[in-house]
Amino acid sequence: MKEQPKFNYPISVSQAAAETGIDYRTIKKAARGLKSIPGPKASILYDGHELFPAIYLGKDGRGTASEALRKLSLARTAQIELDMQIKRKERIPLAVVSAVDNEVFTAIAGIIKASGLPEKSVNEIFDQIRKVGEWQARMAAEIAPD
Repeated sequence: MKEQPKFNYPISVSQAAAETGIDYRTIKKAARGLKSIPGPKASILYDGHELFPAIYLGKDGRGTASEALRKLSLARTAQIELDMQIKRKERIPLAVVSAVDNEVFTAIAGIIKASGLPEKSVNEIFDQIRKVGEWQARMAAEIAPD
């Protein structure tokens, strides 16, 4: 009698369909050629560590057409949501944020200079303010590179 392989995470096609939300026929197609063992109630169990990559990446590891369409759909949805936020004026343009920050930091600098704090303390505060400005500049460059 042939020895059955041991799976760390045995899963049926119907369980995989329930967990992923992908049609069972698509999962069955992806499972073709994978090692399997008989399961309860005439089901066939596959190793989840092999089945899920086959579903999402295909057998060659480059990705499936359905997964590419899913990613494209998610990207389009995100783009549409961003466009709608801009049209509803829910997003503040970076130029406006930068101008407001400069005004606020200038006002804070004037208050700190007039406070009578020791020069060392004033310089430490300004170093922290500069770090915030540098961080904002890095974030703005990532969002909208020149």
